[in-house]
Amino acid sequence: MVKIAVEGRGSAPSIYSMECDTLIRLNSEEIESLMDESVTKGTGGWQSLWNALRHNFDKASGQIKLTAEFRARIFQYYHNYGTGGWQTRTKRVFKRELPHLFLA
Repeated sequence: MVKIAVEGRGSAPSIYSMECDTLIRLNSEEIESLMDESVTKGTGGWQSLWNALRHNFDKASGQIKLTAEFRARIFQYYHNYGTGGWQTRTKRVFKRELPHLFLA
């Protein structure tokens, strides 16, 4: 079944997903990159997404739960905004498990 992951607004299209929630086990380097609080100075869109991702991380199991919305937002921010620290950090954390999100 196709679900709306992110509802479009104005000229931004809706993003759809066929996948439900995904549990990903992160390794120690990925966890370190995800939990580094020095990268979220400010309250912009990707900073709020990064903080939400942190809150979905279970330290006891080393797993993060990614909803279809989280995956869509990661894709949007990675592909629709300029290059920089966000893209590098995101790839560092999620490329091993979600390589398709980072293809051009």
